[in-house]
Amino acid sequence: MDYKQLNKEKKEIRKKYIITGKNKLLLLIEIIGTALLWLISAYFFKTELLIVYNYIMYSEGDSSFPINTVENLLLFALCVFLIISFWIIYNKLMFGGKDRRKASPKWSDEQIKKLYDIRDEQYNLFKTEKYITIDFDEDNKIEKVNNI
Repeated sequence: MDYKQLNKEKKEIRKKYIITGKNKLLLLIEIIGTALLWLISAYFFKTELLIVYNYIMYSEGDSSFPINTVENLLLFALCVFLIISFWIIYNKLMFGGKDRRKASPKWSDEQIKKLYDIRDEQYNLFKTEKYITIDFDEDNKIEKVNNI
């Protein structure tokens, strides 16, 4: 079996078990709203952020730091905290306690043997032995399985 085809089939099987259907307009509004909140908070505190950047990069041993900048940075931290809290609450309301994915079905022994093209005795060794050696042929198919 071709590995590209096998991976394509696996992806198709997985798609059946992912629950989708979120409104794309709502998703766009969420992304834009979040970006705007971050940009607005960064805009209001850009001078303080530049002061901190310049202090870190170019202080050269000067230990004085403006007190009003510290107060403004604390206000900035409060804004960041509020944005993150809002996002946490929003996610909790939207997704909290909801099972958004279906479990994929359990594979039977026959399906596994067919998928990897192995014989019954090889499969039994896989299940029972702790240490095994596997030999492959030129096509990367399992040729021989032995216990150690």
